[in-house]
Amino acid sequence: FKVMDVLRRANQLETEGRTIYHCEVGQPETGAPALVAQAAISALNGSPDESRMGYTDAFGLMPLRENISKYYAAKYAGVPVDRIGAERIVITTGSSGGFLLAFTACFDAGDVIAIASSGYPCYRNILQALGCQLANVPVSKEFKLTAVELREEIQRRKEDGQPSLKGLILSSPSNPTGAMLSP
Repeated sequence: FKVMDVLRRANQLETEGRTIYHCEVGQPETGAPALVAQAAISALNGSPDESRMGYTDAFGLMPLRENISKYYAAKYAGVPVDRIGAERIVITTGSSGGFLLAFTACFDAGDVIAIASSGYPCYRNILQALGCQLANVPVSKEFKLTAVELREEIQRRKEDGQPSLKGLILSSPSNPTGAMLSP
């Protein structure tokens, strides 16, 4: 994943005394909020009964999943509760773990997946590792992959006798362009 190569080189130059302005990864500019930092200290220093150290339920801590479920129920009133219940929520250690779960649930090896030509590199890496084929769809002048570009890709594939698309990865706001789709 190219950004990690860039980060490694930037760090190397920094240790050599060069002034580096890090724009390669989305690092937070501030530390953890005080309440979060204190909770982490308590978890690390607490007794085994108080500590959250060690293995948890594979889907994440139930109280956290229940609170997320309540949040979504309040935010998206009208969505059936069984669609956003805690039993349907999985906690991952980061977005890549979530992408891996979602992609393996949606796609099979050999599936052709459309992705914006300027899309997040991690999507490509995970999909390729899963044996999916990528259809890199050019974005519009506004850096968006819209129905227009998708129709053109479908038509081009049909005319060239290429396999049809089985899926589409589309994010809004788009990483890295920041382009947002309209509802």
